Amino acid sequence: MNNVNNIEQSIYIGLIVALLSVSAFIRIPMYPMSITLQTFIIFLIPLVFGSKISFISVVIYSLLGFLGLPIFSNGGGISYIFMPTFGYLIGFLISVLVSGWICKDNKDRKSFIIAGIISLIIIYTCGVIGVYINIYFIQDKNMLFSTVFISCIVFIIPDLLKLFLAVILAPYILKVVNNISNRV
Repeated sequence: MNNVNNIEQSIYIGLIVALLSVSAFIRIPMYPMSITLQTFIIFLIPLVFGSKISFISVVIYSLLGFLGLPIFSNGGGISYIFMPTFGYLIGFLISVLVSGWICKDNKDRKSFIIAGIISLIIIYTCGVIGVYINIYFIQDKNMLFSTVFISCIVFIIPDLLKLFLAVILAPYILKVVNNISNRV
């Protein structure tokens, strides 16, 4: 049973990495970042799969992108650490750990909402700081943190909608995943 469980987890990880890769290209281009479906996947996966599978998936996705596969919303390669959106990738890693931990024992809507809101806060905190560091230090533009914050926070409305959708869909997807696991 343990081998089946490992194979099953590997399949889920592969599917999540593929979903993250594809979701980066379903976007509305804007500056300093695009609106993508990545945050929807990032909100959803820890609610369904927990911290371990979600974190491993985001690490593999990030490593593949840093190795040069063009799977990030603006390409790939190690130079991506100098992109304005690098902070969001850090936020993705932290948020799936925290969100999955919050829902570890409670798979109900209340836990999903709390986990999602905390995940959103983590992603935006890391993301805004990353954009500010990039603009101020890497691009060498003298921009106030408040200006960067306002330019990034406008993206919260679409992300709140994605969070709402993830919270609605998570119980149904979790049920399907549990049915598959019980049959294996």
